[in-house]
Amino acid sequence: MIFTSPYPGIAEPLTRDLASFIFDYAETHSAFGANPSLPALTDHATMQSFSDVQRMADRFASGLVNNLGLQRGDMVAVLIPNTAYYPAIVLGALMAGLVCATANSAYTSGEITHVLNLSEAKAVIATEQNLPIVLKAIEDSDTCIMRHRILTIDGRGNTVHEVLSDKPYTRIRLTTAEQARNTPAFLLLSSGTTGLPKGVLLSHANIASNILQNITVEAHDPHIATAEGKVLQQACMACTPYFHSYGLVVIMFLSIAKGRHQIVMAKFDLEQFCILAERHR
Repeated sequence: MIFTSPYPGIAEPLTRDLASFIFDYAETHSAFGANPSLPALTDHATMQSFSDVQRMADRFASGLVNNLGLQRGDMVAVLIPNTAYYPAIVLGALMAGLVCATANSAYTSGEITHVLNLSEAKAVIATEQNLPIVLKAIEDSDTCIMRHRILTIDGRGNTVHEVLSDKPYTRIRLTTAEQARNTPAFLLLSSGTTGLPKGVLLSHANIASNILQNITVEAHDPHIATAEGKVLQQACMACTPYFHSYGLVVIMFLSIAKGRHQIVMAKFDLEQFCILAERHR
């Protein structure tokens, strides 16, 4: 017996790179189009508007190419907790033609070594707290990552913000369905319940298709449709990890595409969750 979804399928093949798809969809289908200064993400330290995310992603892409010398197809290991800067970091990497290997920032040195060997990363983004563990993992790995390609989001010295550049660069532009299907965007890790985590390589079209699937389901959910019609912008609690497929696609990317304000938690805490939910409605 063949089972079919009660919802309509994705009508047209996806022909664009992921960053272009997300930004264009948000501009044409969400409140961000008319109000790009609306908040897109707020964490404990900063607020990023939709236009801030676009601008930082573009400048980070330029910095990865011009300041770090990374080339199309190179892998970047992203080992950071949820932060308001996370979308700009990964979308900027994709705009530069790179591939993001996202993983748990709380991993041990041995676990990070496995991630680096699996991804053959050419650059790493870490935090000041886990940097010593990351450096030990790099030393123990089979990869050779130059020191200026080891960035932090919150430390001193070689930070993500110092890499930002306004120099011109060649932004990746996918224009056919075949390109979108065959160009890798993310290397996500399995949970490792039967051994070491395995890498799952996902293309630009894989991620964009999943975003559209969720948009379609939400469009046919009367509760969500009613709630969205009552306010200019919905708030969304972003407490599931962005390095995981659910947090990455269903929370982070979907929220940007639909113009939602993400309230970002670096990790889940019940009391803090309740405080933020009440504060931001």
